[in-house]
Amino acid sequence: MIYQNEFLLNHRELYVLIYNGNLKTALLVFSEHCNQLEQFSLQQIRLYLSSLNHGIYNYILINEQISLHDCCVKNDQLLLQCSSTNFHTIGKTILINYSNCKEYLIEKHENEHIKKAIIYIHNHLGDTLSLQSVCEAINLNHCYLCDLFKREVHMTFSEYVLQQRINLAKQLLRTTNLSMTFIAMRCGFNTVSYFSTCFKKIEGVTPSSIKRG
Repeated sequence: MIYQNEFLLNHRELYVLIYNGNLKTALLVFSEHCNQLEQFSLQQIRLYLSSLNHGIYNYILINEQISLHDCCVKNDQLLLQCSSTNFHTIGKTILINYSNCKEYLIEKHENEHIKKAIIYIHNHLGDTLSLQSVCEAINLNHCYLCDLFKREVHMTFSEYVLQQRINLAKQLLRTTNLSMTFIAMRCGFNTVSYFSTCFKKIEGVTPSSIKRG
């Protein structure tokens, strides 16, 4: 019963992923959860989705002091249509709706190219990211984007990607019980040892020193 309540009501990993703009990985995690939700009743599935919706809302409100009230209400209305056959789609829509409200990730940047690049980076932190791949995705010259990052973000493209991966990892370490290997992969690191090296370089401590539990 304790595990069941934890699964239905506590979605910390998804909160963190959506908060950081990493929709792609959040959708993958949700798909994994759907496999388990198949065994629950419709009432329990609705409880899961409702707690997911309000949990993301509260997480962003607490961390950014930004109220995404309209998005939360819109998602609540979706839940009225929830059935045992469409809950997968409704859950994904909830995540996508919040992802489309992530102005807090980019509001401090005025350049539209930087905004597009940052959105793409946050949505693909778990993937292999290169300056070239981002430029191809947003249709921009790589030399121009490289210069933009230095001028607008005040760090190189590689430094920004690494910092955002470490930020995501730090939140997952503090708010979930995921294994170190799992967190490393979720944040785009091929090995735990490389993840630990990068983490200590940025934070000055090892990831295990701040891991939850």
